[in-house]
Parts: sequence; structure tokens; C-alpha cells
Amino acid sequence: MKIKLLLSAVLLLSLAGFAFAGEKKFKDFTVDVPESCTAEEKDNTLIVKCHENSFFTLSLRPAGPQKGREAADEFARQYKGNTPMLNDFGNYFFDTEQNGVSVKVELIERDGQLLVYTSDNNPDGWPEALSKAFDSITGNTPAVDEFVKKNLLSPPDEQP
Repeated sequence: MKIKLLLSAVLLLSLAGFAFAGEKKFKDFTVDVPESCTAEEKDNTLIVKCHENSFFTLSLRPAGPQKGREAADEFARQYKGNTPMLNDFGNYFFDTEQNGVSVKVELIERDGQLLVYTSDNNPDGWPEALSKAFDSITGNTPAVDEFVKKNLLSPPDEQP
């Protein structure tokens, strides 16, 4: 009987893949945080880290008076980044360096909202725990949740 229970527990753990520290709710977003990661909010910005150099941040705000390229240029100046470029989804992005880590900044501007998304530029990709945390993001209101699902989490073939 003990062996069956032990085998069941091992099977459940292997199917789960990761132990989660739990769901954390912030101002605009909720995220499932694996035990190997941390999540906090500073200045209305969600920060999720799984290692010092493996992270992403999200900040949602009303779009300012500057729009499109003008706003992207201003953010690039603030972040001391390179010249912003437009990606296939109509979002401006640029690279910068913060505390010795290469960082990508993407500005997603839709429906009067601006989502500022930053992540490490690790050429080896993210650890699986960070990917799982990212994939679990939801908005705390129906409008924010729709924005996140439509503009941040959708696979490229589902993008508008």
C-alpha cells in the first residue's frame, strides 16, 4: 500500500512538473509563481525573477500624449536603449543594458493602453519555471485580461 501511495505521489509530481509557491495577485496582474521564482510589484510594475539574470517585468498604464514612434523614442532615451524598431505585430522594441544584463523592452500600445514589457535577452532562453510563470499571467479585470491574452500571450498566428 505504501509503495502504491509513493508511486502515485511521484507520478503526480512528475505530471505537475513544477511546484508552485502559489498564485500572487498584484495591481493589474495575477501570476502563478513557481517555488524557484520570486514575484513582486514596485512602482506599479510586476517583476518576476527566477535567477538574477532571468526575469520579465510588466507595467500597464494609460497611453500618454506621445504615441507610436515618438513614445518609443522617449522610452529608449529613458532606458538608454538603442533605436526602437517595429516588429511584425506593430509593437516597438529596443535593446538596452541594465546592471550588466542585456534587456529587451517592448511597448504594446492598443486601445489607449500601453503595456511595457521587459525581459532578459538570454541567448539560451528562459528557464522552464520562468516560462511557466509568464504563461500563467492573467489580468485582474476583464478588460486587462483580454488585453493581456490578445496582445501579450497570443501565439503569433493568432495575433491581429
